[in-house]
Amino acid sequence: MIAVFVEGSSDAGFIEEVCRRLSVKCKAFVLRGNRVEKAVRKARALVDTYNYILLLKDTHGLAEDTLEKFDKEVSRGLMDLKNKGVVVRVLRVNKSIESWILAGLCEENPEDVVDPERRLSERISKIVVKAEKPYRDIARVIDVDHAIAKSQSFNEFVKALKS
Repeated sequence: MIAVFVEGSSDAGFIEEVCRRLSVKCKAFVLRGNRVEKAVRKARALVDTYNYILLLKDTHGLAEDTLEKFDKEVSRGLMDLKNKGVVVRVLRVNKSIESWILAGLCEENPEDVVDPERRLSERISKIVVKAEKPYRDIARVIDVDHAIAKSQSFNEFVKALKS
């Protein structure tokens, strides 16, 4: 089973529903604050149940060196799990999960949208509440194949789930 670490409860709802639609067993865990030590501690606690751990990192507004530092710290902190046969991967979400949703709603260049949250609200003609249930509901209706085709980071996520 796959453990997917995300940055918020809305992301967790979206990810779990996408995984269900793809027939992949996963459980999403929320990591508030993006603290590496918290991710490492939680991943170690889950090692008996999960043999594959994915950490999703939003890139929106973060410098490349900050992202690289996060990647390296996670890899270093979870090296012992890798040595026990647990697969650990950090995947970058281009901007935010809302970019993936826009891709699934047939937005042509979702990863180029400057403010994906605002654009998502415009696309569905109402303010989207950032909570687990609304994002789970959105995941039920998006076009997953279109999202794979239009979002490189979503495509990488789906490939990681299936590998």
